[in-house]
Amino acid sequence: MINRKHSIQIVIATALFVIIGAIAYNIYLSFEHTGKIAVTLVTAPADATTTFTNTATKKVTKGSSGTIYIEPGVYDISVEKKDFNPYKGTQDISKDNTVIAELFPQTKEAANWVNNHKDQYNKLEAFAGKKSLEYNKSVTDKYPLIGVLPLKDPYYSIGHYKKGSGEPVVVITTESPQYRYAATRRITSMGYKLSDYRIEYKDFQDPLKEKK
Repeated sequence: MINRKHSIQIVIATALFVIIGAIAYNIYLSFEHTGKIAVTLVTAPADATTTFTNTATKKVTKGSSGTIYIEPGVYDISVEKKDFNPYKGTQDISKDNTVIAELFPQTKEAANWVNNHKDQYNKLEAFAGKKSLEYNKSVTDKYPLIGVLPLKDPYYSIGHYKKGSGEPVVVITTESPQYRYAATRRITSMGYKLSDYRIEYKDFQDPLKEKK
């Protein structure tokens, strides 16, 4: 009877120890993550090493596929694995906290590794496709004109591209001032406000300038 009571006490003490430890660890994580941004990192290969270098402070943080917490800011990002082409880029993680990097094999051994781990590349492609759909929806919700582009006419075309900040830019391509005006009129006639968009003109020729 005493042994049984003692066993119960040990079980209860162990359970309390585990619970207290878990609470303490969560409190530690909350302090550790304060002021930081959760960056979703998806790489193929998944065990590639990712290095974040803050361009302002030069602080270096390393991680691999998963979630990594770093201070807001602009980072030089490199993803590397032996025998694979590295990925390099610069990103403001305050504006875009997702990093997707697909590395391609440089050697026969690396190519064989890829063939045996296609699931990692399939997972990356599926994730990238999902993020692309989410981005397109967020852009078209905020900038509905983007959803109907490109528009083409025999004398002009209206397209768009994405700036590094993620902001879409509407591009009107035509040489003629007349058709530049026609293109902008087409946009407004569809119910869109020019003031809601950043617009750039491509191939436009100013009639007041001498042609060389």
